[in-house]
Amino acid sequence: MSEIERQLHSVDLSIEEAKRRVELAAALQRLHENKDFQKIILENYFTEESTRSVMLLSDVNTQDEHNQKQIQNVILGIGQLGQYFHKIFVFGEGAARAIEEDERTREELLQEQLQDETDLYEAATVN
Repeated sequence: MSEIERQLHSVDLSIEEAKRRVELAAALQRLHENKDFQKIILENYFTEESTRSVMLLSDVNTQDEHNQKQIQNVILGIGQLGQYFHKIFVFGEGAARAIEEDERTREELLQEQLQDETDLYEAATVN
C-alpha cells in the first residue's frame, strides 16, 4: 500500500466517523423537535425536576445526609444529561466541518495519486 493509499484510507475512516457524529446530532435534533421529548425531557426533567430538586436541597425535611446525597445525584444527573446532549451537538457541528475538509483532502490525494500514476505510465512508455 502506497503512502497516498494509506492517507486515503485514513481520510475515509475520518469521514466515516464524522458522518456517524453528524447522524447522531441529527437524531438528537429530531428528538428535540418531538412533542413527547419536549414534554418529558425538556420541560419536565430539565425544568420542573431540576427546580423541584434544587428546592428540596433547602427543605427542612431533607437535610439528612442520605436525602441530600440523593437530591444532589438527581441534580447532577440532569446536568450530565444536558451536557451529553450539548456534546452531541458540538461534536456534530465539528464533524460536519471536518467532513468538508476531509473531502477536500481526499480529492487532493486522488489528484496526486492520478498524477503519480500518469507519471509512471509516461515513464514506462518512453522506455
